[in-house]
Amino acid sequence: MRKFIILIFGLIITLNANSQIADTTSYSYNDFKIVPRIGISYQKNLFSELGFSLNKYSVGLSKRGKYTHFGMGLFGGYLSSEILIRDDKTIIGPKIGFEFAGIGATAAGAYGMEFTYYTDFNVGSFAITPKIGIPLGIFEIFYGYSFFSNKELNSYIGNHRFGISMNISRLYWKKQTEMMNKYREYMKTQK
Repeated sequence: MRKFIILIFGLIITLNANSQIADTTSYSYNDFKIVPRIGISYQKNLFSELGFSLNKYSVGLSKRGKYTHFGMGLFGGYLSSEILIRDDKTIIGPKIGFEFAGIGATAAGAYGMEFTYYTDFNVGSFAITPKIGIPLGIFEIFYGYSFFSNKELNSYIGNHRFGISMNISRLYWKKQTEMMNKYREYMKTQK
């Protein structure tokens, strides 16, 4: 329970900090998009993920006082499914989740929550997974802790989850690169 409270507290602080940027940000890209989502995670076994995300993507420069800061981020939700295929067991886990990830000149963080229904077509279990991670431009590395309604699948699915996910938005990636180059040029003039 302590991990869950820490995650929620971190999410509130990050959302509050994000809401204070408003008027001084010059966005090169700020739009909602539906894009494919892929991922891979390890939780006692290797799971693959495939789905779609609807996120608000933004890339921009903000001016605070005499300093300019580069930042990029995404906020929204996704529908996807996790799949484990082994010789002895196949497990699918359709899920719905939300995420917030941002990288700035001084900080970075990724937070999210997933609601998954795992089934091997005989036994099923709901799972709630708060997660926290590090955004690395086009993908996120994260850690999550799953709370299960039924422990029967625990020999295949663990509570601790490590993974990497990516929303495939080529325009967002292009705008990240363009704005990062502008920021680098700006920083050269400040020396």
